[in-house]
Amino acid sequence: MVDSCYVPYQDIPDAPGKDVEEIKALGLRLFPFSPHSFQLAMAVYDWTTASFARMVLMKIFEYTSIPPTPYPLDSPNIANAIWKSNWGSYVPSNKFYMNSFMMKPASTLQDVQDQLCDVEARLQKFSIIQNRLLGAAFAAMPRTSVFYAPQLFSGQLDISQLSLDYFGIEMLECPLNAGPTSESLVVSFTAA
Repeated sequence: MVDSCYVPYQDIPDAPGKDVEEIKALGLRLFPFSPHSFQLAMAVYDWTTASFARMVLMKIFEYTSIPPTPYPLDSPNIANAIWKSNWGSYVPSNKFYMNSFMMKPASTLQDVQDQLCDVEARLQKFSIIQNRLLGAAFAAMPRTSVFYAPQLFSGQLDISQLSLDYFGIEMLECPLNAGPTSESLVVSFTAA
């Protein structure tokens, strides 16, 4: 994934990004006990970039009560969320943003849908692996003392194209996760 430039995110307009060598050094500092320190550090670093959107969208639009894994996806809502992205340069016409989804820049929703259809299986596998690495990395990271940093930020980035109607589907208990896959993963906030 690094060789294909899917990670790390390739163009961070408001901050200097880290190159592969810097991420390797970060891995050795944070995960010196692991032969996979680079991969763990890459997962954490990439999560702090616009790749966050890919990792979230591919996770919340899974029908998690329909085995076996990988779970079926609500592809129309994934495509729609990618298409409606309007966060700085993270728009469907931006080659770096679309590359993070293994796609090319798109000029229509249909274009996003067609490209997603072509890459969906690989993209889902990539997302699953990256989310597992991220979970392992977070669990293994050194703890930060509240005395060192008494006010840690603990929120998530606002993904404007996801309204409150997508909040309930993030809960594994959401009945929509059982399908059928012809039903969209959208539920009103009050019903959730």
